[in-house]
Amino acid sequence: MVASNQLISPIAQYLANFQRFYPGIMDWYAGLGCDFTNGRRKMFMVWNGSKILGLAITKNGYRAKLCHISVSYAARGQGIGSFLVKSALREMINAGAKEIRVTTSEEVYYGHAAFFKNLGFKAVDWQVHRYRRNISEILWRLEMGSDLFRGIDTNRLSFKGRADFNIRGTSGLYSFSHALSTRAASQIQ
Repeated sequence: MVASNQLISPIAQYLANFQRFYPGIMDWYAGLGCDFTNGRRKMFMVWNGSKILGLAITKNGYRAKLCHISVSYAARGQGIGSFLVKSALREMINAGAKEIRVTTSEEVYYGHAAFFKNLGFKAVDWQVHRYRRNISEILWRLEMGSDLFRGIDTNRLSFKGRADFNIRGTSGLYSFSHALSTRAASQIQ
């Protein structure tokens, strides 16, 4: 299980890096244990050794939510974020999602709107003061009626990176090399 004592500390340490965007993130994360156990939420990680490079946390349901998506500053530009989002989308779709939402701070919106748009999300609303005073949160929505993610297969996804990355989902541990496309794997060697 992902929420083992061995992983709580590195995950909490990683999430602490995002407190400036979401001041209550540590309390939020601390309250998620039962949701991981009962399957309501799932977690996806990419790491190298003991260092988490990217993390996604989802909430399953008909109207599912990508509750957290981040990539460490040092690991950006390698496709890790796209890989995590697509992996999370696949799981939410398999769990019955017909609509998937994500909210981002306005800073994330201004810096990374293209990332979400390229994945098929549309900015549909905003709310001021949601997590921080005088800062807007942008609501993005992906409707499953589009053909964008039908039949998504994370085994065929890849990102530019090193072969010693590992991917952990709530259903187990996977070697990064299993997720590499043949072309990407040949470029690494």
